[in-house]
Amino acid sequence: MKRTYSLLIAISMFLSYSAAADTTVQKLLELDEWVISAAETVIIEGVSCVTPTDFVVQEGGTLIIRDSQLRMTAAHHHDNYFQVAGNLLIENSEISAVDPGAVPFIASNSSGAEIEIHDSTLELFTVQLFSGYVVLQDTELGGVDCWFTQEAQQGKAEILIQRCALSEAWELRYEFPGEQVVIEGLGQDMREFEWRRGRASIAIYNSTMVLPSVSNIGTSMGASSDTTLHILNSVLGEVSSWEGGHLLIEGSIICGMNLRNTTYHEYRNLHPGAFADKLLVDHPDRQIRLIDSQILSCWDDAARANYATGGSSFGICVLGISANVSVIDSEICELRVGRNVYALDSRIGVLQIYASSGTLQMDGCHVDSVDIVKWADTDLYGSVTFEGSESSIRTWGGWTHMNLTRHIPVIVVDAQGSAVPNASVLLRSPAGLMIGEYRTGQSGRTEVSIPFSEDTYLDNWELEVPAISASVVVRMLSDTPIQVTPSMGQTRSLEWGQTTLLSNRSESTPADPNRDIVALLAATGGGYLYVRVEFRGNELDVHGLESRYEITLSSTEWDSETYTFVLDKGELEKESNWEQVATYSIPYKVDGGLEIAVPLDLIPEFGSLLIQAQSRDFPDRVDDYIESSFP
Repeated sequence: MKRTYSLLIAISMFLSYSAAADTTVQKLLELDEWVISAAETVIIEGVSCVTPTDFVVQEGGTLIIRDSQLRMTAAHHHDNYFQVAGNLLIENSEISAVDPGAVPFIASNSSGAEIEIHDSTLELFTVQLFSGYVVLQDTELGGVDCWFTQEAQQGKAEILIQRCALSEAWELRYEFPGEQVVIEGLGQDMREFEWRRGRASIAIYNSTMVLPSVSNIGTSMGASSDTTLHILNSVLGEVSSWEGGHLLIEGSIICGMNLRNTTYHEYRNLHPGAFADKLLVDHPDRQIRLIDSQILSCWDDAARANYATGGSSFGICVLGISANVSVIDSEICELRVGRNVYALDSRIGVLQIYASSGTLQMDGCHVDSVDIVKWADTDLYGSVTFEGSESSIRTWGGWTHMNLTRHIPVIVVDAQGSAVPNASVLLRSPAGLMIGEYRTGQSGRTEVSIPFSEDTYLDNWELEVPAISASVVVRMLSDTPIQVTPSMGQTRSLEWGQTTLLSNRSESTPADPNRDIVALLAATGGGYLYVRVEFRGNELDVHGLESRYEITLSSTEWDSETYTFVLDKGELEKESNWEQVATYSIPYKVDGGLEIAVPLDLIPEFGSLLIQAQSRDFPDRVDDYIESSFP
């Protein structure tokens, strides 16, 4: 009887556990957000499933995940999250996000929170410590983000990392009002790193991670800060500086320096490099000083290859989404703008127009590439050179709308190079309709406004000057100012025939007729070298969405110099030793083929020229190729 009673108890406990397990799985399949309240304990054990569920563990609640595999779909929120004010224990489990664009995280939000993760894989998850106690052991995860704020100091903010691998980021953000905080010896492989200040502490042993990032939060959290962060003998992926906080960097290597702005700032003479003692930024609310330290350049490929930064930027970045900024005589890896910007005599790696409703005035600037994020209602003025084409603009997920108006300075000159005053400049739309008429002043200059939208940003517009029988194609990323000369009309009258044919034998016959080259022709006259490439089809992809067309000029008499015209960029690129050193706007047209007119005074003299043309399955695979010597 006693044995029967014990058996009944065991069966009852098994059925109870089985019922609880079934209920747990059902909730994982149905709940968008599972809130675990005070005094409640939830155990997820031996479960493997795809779940829409995010988790909130309230103060006094407990969530245990053991021996499980969870794939989270972010159905409730665009990211996957564990918001923890109570207790979270994860053991011997695998947790990941289904959506590769999600940013999954586990946040410790209360001084009473305790998070322990052992022997697990949390693919791309970031553990965020605001306050509380966190232990990570023998675990692979995306990153750790520690916010040592005033609130954290009033409670506790402690983290212990042992034998872990971080693949994406390790960020430390400091806010110690009115104090100086010293951080020494940060790097990539942490065999032993300890830091303690009051009730905040970091301990890292035998762990591997990308280069850490450090931020002086300053007043960005709304508090009065005036913290000085002293970084000593470290190698960092990124250092970020907000208003209300100062940086002293000594004996260190910094891959990227982010200057974040919520109010107006003017920056002058910002350049990456090595500094014995330099006051990089000297504003009343922010000073940045470097002693025996260096900031790497985003144009230094060797440096980029030697440091794993977890996706952080190299060089100096000015980030002012909600603020007006000025950048003068500087080299900026990224200029992120959402309001008004003035840039003078500066090189900019990435111009990121981010939800922008401002005005961009750029004079004497060079821009490598352009991002337009979320939306834009922006006016762009001045003289600027762009490396990239419109088809290479990154949108980071698409636009709600995009309106960019180029206010383009135009200079009209005659055959002798003299200004043509009072000349009519006609603006024609991509459909060939006349949209506006402008008139040059005594200096031969005028300014033409062209609106580009999400529907027209890839289109060609045309400026026509009847007084000198010339016209020129204008695109959204055309270099400015644009100079219109009489020679820009001459390609229209050139006669092509058998005497100008160089070759009709290309290397292959692509299926796409618009990539199948059938002839290469060339001629000289009127101070120009004319080159024409004809195709089996007559609908060339002028925007470079799927195809790219290139014509390259080279000569054994030019040493290492080459000149390549790229149709979707609408420019002639000069290269020396495989490095691009200049770009030129030249006349060209697409009319049953691709035709260009290269001024002979633009290229070196030659006795014999090699002309090569190719069509590509954009951007990498060559579909067809043809070449010939000339004359």
